[in-house]
Amino acid sequence: MKSVLLDKLIKRIDRAEPEQIQSIIHKISKDNLLFEGVFEALVESIIILDEEHTIIFANRATQVLFGIEPNQLLGQSIAKLAPAIKLDLFDSKEKSLTLDFDINYPEAKSINLFLSSIDLSLTDQVDAASGFVLVFRDITQTIRQSQTNQDLQRLEDLSLLSSGVAHEIGNPLNSLGIHLQLLQKKLKKLPQETQDDLSKHLDIATREISRVDDILQQFLQATRPQKPVLAPVNLRKIIEESYALIEPELSSRNIHFELSCPDVLPLIPLDANQIKQVIFNLLKNAYQAIPVNTNGHINAAIILEDIHVSIIISDNGSGISPEMVGAIFEPYTTNKKDGSGIGMLIVRRIIREHHGEIEIESEPNQGTRVTCRIPRADQAIRKLMNT
Repeated sequence: MKSVLLDKLIKRIDRAEPEQIQSIIHKISKDNLLFEGVFEALVESIIILDEEHTIIFANRATQVLFGIEPNQLLGQSIAKLAPAIKLDLFDSKEKSLTLDFDINYPEAKSINLFLSSIDLSLTDQVDAASGFVLVFRDITQTIRQSQTNQDLQRLEDLSLLSSGVAHEIGNPLNSLGIHLQLLQKKLKKLPQETQDDLSKHLDIATREISRVDDILQQFLQATRPQKPVLAPVNLRKIIEESYALIEPELSSRNIHFELSCPDVLPLIPLDANQIKQVIFNLLKNAYQAIPVNTNGHINAAIILEDIHVSIIISDNGSGISPEMVGAIFEPYTTNKKDGSGIGMLIVRRIIREHHGEIEIESEPNQGTRVTCRIPRADQAIRKLMNT
């Protein structure tokens, strides 16, 4: 914006007293310092380009967002800083636009860009008459919150459906189970040869009913989330107890299991039953992804960080395709023949209820690595410590 004081000074320069000139220049200098302070105080990254798309100004927030000091950016092309910004966006000097893109350095973030042309004729920094101002805003948390809201809405929709499903499926299942028990009792009165033949069919029917009931119970757990009841627990003990539940299956498949963790572990505020459910699901997924007789390995690790503890479960199994990884938390999404597609939905819900996050890395035929990161202290304590 052109200074009114500067206009007056230019018009009266030949008649102005030295004191007046000095006063006006001092006022302009103070205004410039004010505007610079405002730019530096903004959390948004502000970058100004000349008409050749060269950076002529960058505020301090740019370093926070892109990991590069503003002075090192001066004279650089914007394409070098953010390759996602195509130069044809600057073709029209009369428009403003906004777009979203992702960056991976210094860390993965989602960025919103506002771009507009500006008049540079009033500055002596460049010869160009026009240029561009770019405002970058970190929208990573906004996108994550939006995803969380979508997940909550999806779970709420499933919850409304679950009561009807439980009634319509649960009652017939119970009835079938009772009648199968009655048939098994009557079967004992038949000749032995007939018993042997029919008992196989009854056993299959009983197992299938049990499997459907398990799927129903998983569905109800996923759609009726419960707040975790936190208490100090030994995380190593939880992993060992979860492993004990599936140890016979691992032994039968000759799968080697290894747990690594610090010698001394602090007690972590967790809901022991819920976290045990998470570990069990992840270990079960791991061994089911390992083909039989392939020298399978499952590794569990506990890593202590400043304010978080990470639980890592990795395997050398068949891995997951990129398409499946992207949809792995969607209900009923599975690549297993007998999978329900609900287990990972439950895992993520529990981790989020503990104010944590989950990360999955996988490559087909190379195995999978799942990292669950949970705060070492509950949120109320951490907020108190940070005040």
